[in-house]
Amino acid sequence: MQRYEQAIQSYDQALALRPHSPDLWSYRAAVLTQLRHHQEALVSYENAIQIQPDHYDAWLGKAEILDGAQQYLEALGAYGRAIQIKSDVPGVWCRRGKILEKLNQLSDALAGYDTAIALDPNHVEAWRYRGALLSKLKNYSEAISSLGKAISIQKELRTGKLDENHSNSHHSVGE
Repeated sequence: MQRYEQAIQSYDQALALRPHSPDLWSYRAAVLTQLRHHQEALVSYENAIQIQPDHYDAWLGKAEILDGAQQYLEALGAYGRAIQIKSDVPGVWCRRGKILEKLNQLSDALAGYDTAIALDPNHVEAWRYRGALLSKLKNYSEAISSLGKAISIQKELRTGKLDENHSNSHHSVGE
């Protein structure tokens, strides 16, 4: 905890010298998020976005905070903007899909999972979410197939048959 506080002090000092650095604002926001100072983090992400409107990490961080605060429409917009900037990150498509599910936009959510899978056919989380949603939609045969694929990928990762460095199965959203 103390290291995070020291990091914030360092970022504040750096921002005093370079207040127009979107990266510094974004890094500061990430540390504030770790400290669970979400409102202050959101302000820092907004500062980064104001300086550089296509700052991917700031949009992604903003989306995650809004999602955690159950501000789903705003989070959906922020994930959408992140995807406009960088559309090849499967984890972001999955997070967007989960938001769409919460908003009961199920066909759009499924399309998001399918996009994540198209980007990385070994993305365990996308297959798992897809299977759960298909089950919810009572499409049991496709649900079983999707969940089976998720299990198969996990087994391959455990046995070393699939190189996890070439798969987004650990799917850090920002990867």
